[in-house]
Amino acid sequence: MINKNNSLLVSVIMPVLNSAAFLREAVDSILSQTHNNLELIIIYDNSNDTSLDIIKEYCSLDSRVSYINGDNSGISGALNIGIKISKGTFIARMDADDLSEANRIEDQLEHMDKNHLDICGGHYLLMDSTGKINGIGIAPLNHYACTLSLTFNVPFAHPSVMLRTSFLHDYDLLYGQSIYKTAEDYDLWVRMHDHGATFGSVDKVILKYRVLDDSLSRNNYLMHNDSIHLAKKFYDNHYDSCLKGLDTISKSGNSNEQSLVVRFIWRSLYRKMNLSALRYFKPIGNKIIIYTIISELLRRITKLF
Repeated sequence: MINKNNSLLVSVIMPVLNSAAFLREAVDSILSQTHNNLELIIIYDNSNDTSLDIIKEYCSLDSRVSYINGDNSGISGALNIGIKISKGTFIARMDADDLSEANRIEDQLEHMDKNHLDICGGHYLLMDSTGKINGIGIAPLNHYACTLSLTFNVPFAHPSVMLRTSFLHDYDLLYGQSIYKTAEDYDLWVRMHDHGATFGSVDKVILKYRVLDDSLSRNNYLMHNDSIHLAKKFYDNHYDSCLKGLDTISKSGNSNEQSLVVRFIWRSLYRKMNLSALRYFKPIGNKIIIYTIISELLRRITKLF
């Protein structure tokens, strides 16, 4: 049977800044995708390593690879350049130090087509600078679970995401269009959601996500502060709609999604004094409830002190 998605062009956008250490692995993981109808757009900002030499080498070897000079305006600026010049029906995010699984693009295309999604993530493995796997990130699978996740944080690892290009163009959506400049992915997902985007994730590991000691997400206080404000605002704006769907996900969601339900109910207790929400605990195992509440308590203690 012919897969109709084979003809779809996917634009992979990869910002590069001082990325020579892992750049070859990242590029190879894209060029070896089972879905090969793609363009890899590299946005290069001035670096003090050999990143540009590596990029030029790949451009000479594979016509699907191109690069454009960025304006050193950070990751949002680089990604916006990529979005504006991309030609694909879909845009796949990729970072220069991560690894995409070989079926990533094919699986996301199929899932987005089947479920009419505008944005799609997937599960990801956490690895260190040596490539050692240290954990796993489980993405929420359906639109409601992703909405619930947005009341706390991002549903997906940023470089695991695939976007429907027409949705971004239809609503003139780019990174950095609000006051939340540092949590650029979280902010864009919220604005996509508020314009009616349909969210979902592939129920597979699609990416190896490299966590380095100097990663921005671990050290940027402003990003953390922006994320807190985004989460609170989204929680308040979507509380009623999230509450209506808790019954379904508390019964049929995976353990990660059930943990989201517990977190939502726990916050509902001290923010809204909504004791009736406790009934959604019933289908969830005691282990998940206890572990999640302890995690929430530790989170609040850490915030206080």
